[in-house]
Amino acid sequence: MKVIPWMVLAVGLLSTAACPAQSLPPQDLMKAMYCITSNHGGWLKPPLSKQPRWPVSAARDRMGYPHEDHLVVVVHEGSGKGQLFDLTVWINAGKWHYKIENNGTFNLEKSQIDFVNPTMSPNRPPGRLEAFTREAIRQEPFMLTTSMLVPASRLVTCTSYLEDK
Repeated sequence: MKVIPWMVLAVGLLSTAACPAQSLPPQDLMKAMYCITSNHGGWLKPPLSKQPRWPVSAARDRMGYPHEDHLVVVVHEGSGKGQLFDLTVWINAGKWHYKIENNGTFNLEKSQIDFVNPTMSPNRPPGRLEAFTREAIRQEPFMLTTSMLVPASRLVTCTSYLEDK
């Protein structure tokens, strides 16, 4: 009888290890960062925009909105602070399309996220953005460089909420 609980525990641990929560391949981060960097639209603000490399992590929200795939990208500036970007993602005719829906900076103090200068879409509840920002912060950052973003330019189109006005 004691064997069954151990087997359940082992299967649970193996399935968690095999499927880390919300992890993204570096290629997806590169495509999203292409739309965020100063090379395309200037969404990344100083001091991060002046750097040749960035620690980047992300979380994917596929459940929050029907027929929409959101990606919350965090560009880490230091321990507990950085810039965040909420993008809608879709594929059409073999090209990845990214639309920046929200952007801003954040400070993480103790257990509270303080959004500084966020531009919030009325279609995106702030609680959901905060939850996925936390998830992105928990992910191991991947170091991206400006040279890594060049190949993404052929695969990606970029828009933003500013184009809806």
